[in-house]
Amino acid sequence: MLSPLDWPGVNCARALTEGRDLSGTWYDRTKQFYARRRGEEARDRDVASPERVVFEQLPCWSHLSPQQYQFQILGLIEEIEEETKLAHEAAGTQPLGTTAILQQDPHQRPARSRRSPAPRFHAATRQVRLSLSNAYALVYAAYRQASTKLKRGLGPVEFPPGCFPPRLPILNVPYQLVPG
Repeated sequence: MLSPLDWPGVNCARALTEGRDLSGTWYDRTKQFYARRRGEEARDRDVASPERVVFEQLPCWSHLSPQQYQFQILGLIEEIEEETKLAHEAAGTQPLGTTAILQQDPHQRPARSRRSPAPRFHAATRQVRLSLSNAYALVYAAYRQASTKLKRGLGPVEFPPGCFPPRLPILNVPYQLVPG
């Protein structure tokens, strides 16, 4: 069985279970891009800076000693490993493994994608999402009504809170400057 603790790439599993920080190098590619655009030579070492990630205990476990906290994190990892093992057994699959994952091209797009359009609203429940959608429909209808009234020149118009009126057409009529 594979474990997050065995992964050779960057991850926080080992750091959390051993109670240490992660450190590495940040390469500011934006800075490098603009330097090259100005015609300057910008090597990796010119845009590199050391970075350190310091982990804090989760608030729900802040009362635990560092050793107890590390033990809890290890328990979570073991739970995840067990759930993954059961899921693979139920599906009749196996994890790819480190070698197979590292051989993949990170820029290759999948042949099939399960992507669907993003929902108009992200919400915890379907009921909340429907409520937001209904509220949006009401604001949209009020906006369209006010917009139509404004375009027809029918008296003072009030738009829903947070909405801006549409740009009105520029009329080509002669005007006079008022002496000031």
